[in-house]
Amino acid sequence: DQRSQTEEKEQQLRGAEAQIVALETQKSDLENKVEEMEKKAEMLQQRQTGRMNALQEQIASLEEQVA
Repeated sequence: DQRSQTEEKEQQLRGAEAQIVALETQKSDLENKVEEMEKKAEMLQQRQTGRMNALQEQIASLEEQVA
């Protein structure tokens, strides 16, 4: 009886360890996705900044032409 209880507890422990490994894998995957999204967001921000600068230059040029 004690042997079966020990085996059951060992099986529960292996199951818990497998869950931990799965959660660690999910965490790693999510961290990678977050990093990718941060890089994409930075690229979009840089692109928008470039567009804003170009528009400001165009506006300044048009203002000079009008003046």
